[in-house]
Amino acid sequence: MAKISAFLSASQIRVNAFLKTVLPRGDNQLHQAMRYAIGNGGKRIRPVLIYAAADTFGQLAHPGLDYLAAAIECMHSYSLVHDDLPAMDDDELRRGMPSCHIEFDEATAILCGDALQCFSFELLSNSEIPSDRVADLVRCFARKSGFNGMALGQHYDLVGRANTERELLEMHTLKTGRLIEAAIEMPAILLDQISTHDHAVLNRYAKHLGLAFQICDDILDCTQSTETLGKPAQSDMRNEKHTYVSFYGLDEATRMLNHEVGQAKEAIASLSSGPGMLNAIADYFLLRTV
Repeated sequence: MAKISAFLSASQIRVNAFLKTVLPRGDNQLHQAMRYAIGNGGKRIRPVLIYAAADTFGQLAHPGLDYLAAAIECMHSYSLVHDDLPAMDDDELRRGMPSCHIEFDEATAILCGDALQCFSFELLSNSEIPSDRVADLVRCFARKSGFNGMALGQHYDLVGRANTERELLEMHTLKTGRLIEAAIEMPAILLDQISTHDHAVLNRYAKHLGLAFQICDDILDCTQSTETLGKPAQSDMRNEKHTYVSFYGLDEATRMLNHEVGQAKEAIASLSSGPGMLNAIADYFLLRTV
């Protein structure tokens, strides 16, 4: 665990430092809200995955990675800002602090989310990213986060479309899994020397990891306190949303978490460069408490 803890810490420090250099610095309320939403804690799991995927191929120093990491954190933060709104989950706490619409107001929070989403794509157009890679990166990012990805998953969550095992899997694959997949696939697009075989391996790993991440979140939501989570505990139960715990029970959800982590590790085992930190990150999901 010491090795993965060190990698997590180094990756978090790296992306946090980079975000401070690229986020808008104005004193207007919109810019303040953007900095608040991004700087308000967070585990930075998606940026960590970007760095881990690149590290597996010995490319951790590639300057374009920081732009990918910042872009995916901006996209994730936008989704959280909007997710907390009264029209969505109506949560007043995020990462142990007041949600963006509580700290500012609803209109500012909506604009903050809009601006973060736009900024995430602007980051992908930076000169540190080869111009012949930009279109593929934007296409991947848009598909994973857009109307057939994260946004559709959020829609299914809001309308309660998770009444069967298949629907529950589809909703969480879209809502949570797609952005996890983007965190693994985008470094492969950027580096551009990864074989077709390794691309397929990374994709399989990402799909299982994304599901493991969601199951772990569902378990934590009903087993940890609000103080530990930094957000309202049992929020899904309060909003009468189906989760892996409500659908299968805690014991079966825990078994499913172990299974998905095992499947992710099995997939990554055939990577030509070896699994690197990606194996340890999969194990990390079994030990998460926040």
